[in-house]
Amino acid sequence: MDILNGWSSLITRVQNSAWYTSLIIVLALFSLGVLLYEWLGESTLVQLETLLAIDLIIAYIFLADFVVGLFLNRSYASKSAYFKSNWLNLFSSIPVTTEVTQLLRILRIWRAVRVLRAAGNLWFARKNYTRLR
Repeated sequence: MDILNGWSSLITRVQNSAWYTSLIIVLALFSLGVLLYEWLGESTLVQLETLLAIDLIIAYIFLADFVVGLFLNRSYASKSAYFKSNWLNLFSSIPVTTEVTQLLRILRIWRAVRVLRAAGNLWFARKNYTRLR
């Protein structure tokens, strides 16, 4: 049980760190760029297959982030509290394979906005803390 507590504490620290948040922002923005390129650019079949492979990898990373956070992140009082706060992250991890699921990619934009807002709150809190100190 001590090993699980150690992993939980590590996962909580990592998922709440600034560098991890930055990585998730970069992945969400990159995914948005892939989406825009796919919609606006004239792509060949090979390029589309490559974009779908990249999108699938990003979706798996988001899904792993959600599942690991659900079971190991201790920042939340319960799994239901984690799910209520992060349910959009689950939908943003759905890989795009059909026209219907392509609409769900827009949820990644929402995830990027939420992460940027959280990063901004962290930055302003740190700035106010150092000013008060």
